[in-house]
Amino acid sequence: MWSKSHSIVTREVTKEQMWKLFADVNNWHTWDKGIESLRD
Repeated sequence: MWSKSHSIVTREVTKEQMWKLFADVNNWHTWDKGIESLRD
């Protein structure tokens, strides 16, 4: 089994802002072009 990861360190957003983005599963497709559609 292959596994791939990618990390970016930034100070442009807070951890709270990142959590809000990742918690909104139904809108991942708006910022992740590898996802066509998704429903929670």
